Amino acid sequence: MRIHIGTEGTQFIKGYHSVIVKDQNIDLNAISDNECMEILANDILDEFRIENIGSVIQALLSKLRIGGKLVLGGTDILLFCKAVQDGSLSEAEYSNIIASKQSMTQAPLVLETLRGMGLNVEIYDINGIHFEVAVRR
Repeated sequence: MRIHIGTEGTQFIKGYHSVIVKDQNIDLNAISDNECMEILANDILDEFRIENIGSVIQALLSKLRIGGKLVLGGTDILLFCKAVQDGSLSEAEYSNIIASKQSMTQAPLVLETLRGMGLNVEIYDINGIHFEVAVRR
């Protein structure tokens, strides 16, 4: 099984089982442990309070098969702050970004967490203030 996790308004990929993050919750009950070959969650970390990100990652990993791929992403708070400070983002842009997030984290901390869980990092990409990490279990 391949799942794509996103928010309302996400353009889900055809052929993937769609899961919507709502009210800081991902309902993964319909998915058995170790069932997924791929979990695409490239823009969901911002949907959770910072103290819950570790448990979100654990929940996703429980659904991932050995050899399966997990793609995670979010907004890097340090890159966001730099973009605000250097004027790369207008006041309206950064206000909208702040209003739309539950939290922002640091990409290096997410990498460290994933490596600490024994996952192999395959891709680490930064695009503006957004980061994406692909790991294999």
